[in-house]
Amino acid sequence: MVRTDFPEAPWEAIAVDLLGPLLDGRSILVVVDYYSRYFETAILRSTVTTKVIEVLEDIFARYGLPKSLRADNGPQFAASEFKEFLDVNNIELIQTIPLWPQANGEVERQNRTFLKTLKIAHAQKKDLKRELNKFLIAYRSTPHQTTGATPAELMFKRKIRTKLPELDPVPRKELEENIRDRDKFRKEKGKEYADMKLCAKGSDVNVGDAVLQQKKHDKLTPTYDPEPYKVVEKTGSQVVVQSPDGAKKYKRSVAHTKKFVTREQPGETTNTDTGIQTGTKTNSHTEDIIHEDTNKAENTDILRRSGRVQKAPDKFQDYVVE
Repeated sequence: MVRTDFPEAPWEAIAVDLLGPLLDGRSILVVVDYYSRYFETAILRSTVTTKVIEVLEDIFARYGLPKSLRADNGPQFAASEFKEFLDVNNIELIQTIPLWPQANGEVERQNRTFLKTLKIAHAQKKDLKRELNKFLIAYRSTPHQTTGATPAELMFKRKIRTKLPELDPVPRKELEENIRDRDKFRKEKGKEYADMKLCAKGSDVNVGDAVLQQKKHDKLTPTYDPEPYKVVEKTGSQVVVQSPDGAKKYKRSVAHTKKFVTREQPGETTNTDTGIQTGTKTNSHTEDIIHEDTNKAENTDILRRSGRVQKAPDKFQDYVVE
């Protein structure tokens, strides 16, 4: 498992994702800051690219332009119009590996927390917008488990006022040192646990190798595509594979690929001097095998029935038992 590096300052690296559609057809755009874990939300009735850009422009007007933006391969974020919007604002687009939501784990984790509030609001038939605002102020003013500080304090360098009484704040310099150490420690522990649970090990897939690729399947189809693909590019845990005919390329995680190894035909041996395979064997070798099998047969013990004397239990002494 590869973990994301901790940014140098707030709002430098962010992640975006669309949550939904909900029961009423609306969706929620979630924007998370990797440094502070502070996140913004916007309820959308339409998820077309132009609407997503419009909401992001509104958010960037409040907090400024980030240096990088991580998103999945949804049609809104893969559109040329969205990429052009980021290029104009000098924002690097980091697209996650297809079919691998763990690559955008921070925002996916926030979505899971966020869904609990949405389910409660729906079950109690309360207004979604009002319940969302209550959740946001509670989340932003609560110390995060990883950083040990509130998202609002790390984002704005101050605490936001709530109904709860406050204690004296921790000095800023000491706070920044603590959050970096805590973030590193939590990510290392999370990586160790995930690797142990998944029995993860290093991948031996390299550029130029032939690999089998996982495909969407049901219970009756094989896990891997039988046709081998060629690895043409590798970056960390991400690989780009090329179809056998060279017409298509796919971006995948190494976890979705398996090295393709050809098998030698039975009875073939390789001549180390000439590299020529032959199917012949010497007579002496055959005789050794025959003698070895004969010796094994002679040394095999004959199985016999147990010689233990069988006796009926005492409780059957008053009965005639055949």
